[in-house]
Amino acid sequence: MDARSGQLEVKIRRIFHREKFRIALFFPKNEALIARFKTLNARWSQSQKCWYVNDDDGALEEIKNACKGLAYPNYVGMNSLLKNEEKNAALKEQKVHSKFEIANAENINRFVQKLKSFGYSKSTISTYAGMIKHLADFYTDRYIAGLKIEDVRNFVSKEIIDKGMSNSFHRQFTGAAKLFYSEEFGENASLRDELKMPKKWKKLPTVLSQEEVVRLLSVSKNLKHRTAIAMLYSCGLRVSEMINLRINDIDFDRKQVRVRLGKGKKDRTVVLAEHMMPMLQNYITTYRPVQYLLNGQNGIQYSPTSLRSVVKKASFDAGIRKMVTPHTLRHSFATHMLDNGVDIRHIQMLLGHSKPETTMIYTHVSQERLSQIESPLDKLVRDFNQTITGPENAQQNLLKKGE
Repeated sequence: MDARSGQLEVKIRRIFHREKFRIALFFPKNEALIARFKTLNARWSQSQKCWYVNDDDGALEEIKNACKGLAYPNYVGMNSLLKNEEKNAALKEQKVHSKFEIANAENINRFVQKLKSFGYSKSTISTYAGMIKHLADFYTDRYIAGLKIEDVRNFVSKEIIDKGMSNSFHRQFTGAAKLFYSEEFGENASLRDELKMPKKWKKLPTVLSQEEVVRLLSVSKNLKHRTAIAMLYSCGLRVSEMINLRINDIDFDRKQVRVRLGKGKKDRTVVLAEHMMPMLQNYITTYRPVQYLLNGQNGIQYSPTSLRSVVKKASFDAGIRKMVTPHTLRHSFATHMLDNGVDIRHIQMLLGHSKPETTMIYTHVSQERLSQIESPLDKLVRDFNQTITGPENAQQNLLKKGE
């Protein structure tokens, strides 16, 4: 409020927003005032947290008239006498930046078109283009086509390593950059050869116990969410495979699900669990999906973000302290299959892995196989007890002795 008039105060400032000078209006939310400013074609800026109008001749007078009876216009600090040469200098600087931005955008667009012509998936194209856009945003005053290896290493140091980005993000960026700077795209080919792919971290996958999977399903009261979680686990599906699953891909008679163009653009068939069928039929009857099994709002395809949120919320509600994602359910599917004695080659086929080495990682987290391995400490203590104290006093465990 303005102390002198008792009215609402509107702070008026000049800003440079969306490549143009604007007049910004800062004031507490007031529907009547907003309605008046809208008659001046005022728009809301989420980034600036204000309403704004174009900095045209007569704009200040229109704002003053719109405030009458409702608010006090405060021009202090607006710098309304900004000289034309200052405006021109700022616009000239913006045009210099735009020159680089336009050229970089054209390079990235050409990169995207090449990836499409080579048959890369939408997900890969989006990821790779986003990585190169990140590089371009870091060097707003440079042509990314002419960057040197030192420039890219500086980007990696500042934007990936210093910010603690994951190993997979680092590898994705390197793969995208090597491809972007390859001879195929007519860009800096030598940079492609100088970029080295970081070593892949050999982390073991997070796996849920069977009891945790039961809890995850039990807490999901929403039929669509429970169906999605059950399908991810029972079929070992990736996120992209789940959201792209169509109604006609499910064969209830043969108890099979056809996964179309999974990773590597390969089709495969997975087993449909018998106990999955009643839930699926109930879901289809209730939600009546037309094309895709999972539909979002207004009948559009379900998004990966929504699916991840569903799994995250269910794991929180189930009290599971592990970091659970949809891919955790795929890891759990593979590990539990191995625990149940399914041959590793069959698991490889069900997961759609090209190489058996990829599937072999689950042998390191299989509870059944781990439980069959005896620790050397157990053998040492058992032999010691039987040798020193005799079998009849084996309870006198070596590790229980002490002062």
